[in-house]
Amino acid sequence: MAAPTLQVSVPVNIQQFFEQVPEVKEEKGNKTYSVPGLDYKIFVNKFSGFNLIYSDLNFDQNKMQDKITTLYKTIVANNESCSFEVNLPENTPTEVLAKLLPQDVFSLKDMRNDRQSGQIKFAKWLSEGECMIPPGGTTDIGATGLLVDKVSQEVLLVVPKFRNQWEGAGGTARAQEVNRHAAVREILEETGLVFTILSDKQPSDDVAAEIKIAAFNKLAIEPLEVGNSYFPYNQLAHAYNFGFVFFAQLHSQKLEVVYNKETYTVEFRGKETKPQVSEVRRAEWIPVNTVLNEDTYDGIEFSKELRSYLSTAMQSHGHTVVKNEGWRVITSGMIQPANAV
Repeated sequence: MAAPTLQVSVPVNIQQFFEQVPEVKEEKGNKTYSVPGLDYKIFVNKFSGFNLIYSDLNFDQNKMQDKITTLYKTIVANNESCSFEVNLPENTPTEVLAKLLPQDVFSLKDMRNDRQSGQIKFAKWLSEGECMIPPGGTTDIGATGLLVDKVSQEVLLVVPKFRNQWEGAGGTARAQEVNRHAAVREILEETGLVFTILSDKQPSDDVAAEIKIAAFNKLAIEPLEVGNSYFPYNQLAHAYNFGFVFFAQLHSQKLEVVYNKETYTVEFRGKETKPQVSEVRRAEWIPVNTVLNEDTYDGIEFSKELRSYLSTAMQSHGHTVVKNEGWRVITSGMIQPANAV
């Protein structure tokens, strides 16, 4: 193959990796390099993090290992990136991983399985100097919410689409979102608890979501922040998850909510749920005693994190450390009544 014609706007090592001049798309300081017909691309984020992303494995794997090694070494030598990450399809066989990834670049401690994106990620932090990523840029902040019916002594749980276990509804907090607000939002989104706004003029989706959260807060009269968990993905990314348990007397009723000086009537349909099928497979009310005293319900295990949070909330005291799929509860015990949103 003839030597490719180099294009000044594309780094030489990237052109050499593709063996031709790739297309470049730039958006908000991030750049994506790709070639039509190839099952891989290079993404360089605005913090100079370097990501090699594969959508399939239709290439010469032996040759690709040499190309990854060469690319990695030029990046390190030129000090042009703060991180180097390779993303592969989740179903990539182990023998292909061993053949594809250079041992002098990655080890097993650099790997994490991101089930939500369907990728296996290998990542290394390269910079020895000051980190160019702003504080919090490598940390996921999330919240888990458990809703307990004080009358029936049942708790609302979900089975996520990407994990076969019972746990509280939860997810990543949005920018500048209070943790407790995130927990309530995730409960409403994932379980589909039915709150209907009774109004001739329906508000926008964003406003409606806030009104329903405000209505939920009128039901949950005894919210407790019960603990937080820490999960180290690798040296590049970490996750902190904050657990909340909400106690309420749940029955069909109408609630008055004031939002932006407007008064809305919201009808709550009791314990009726409509699970968010894109995120969870099941959402069900399960007796609290079953969660605390049994290992499984309907053949599916309970998350140990869930049981620690729920036990702490029911007893309102205590301290414990448990492990479950890499999670470590670093504080379990009633921290404080959760602040209002």
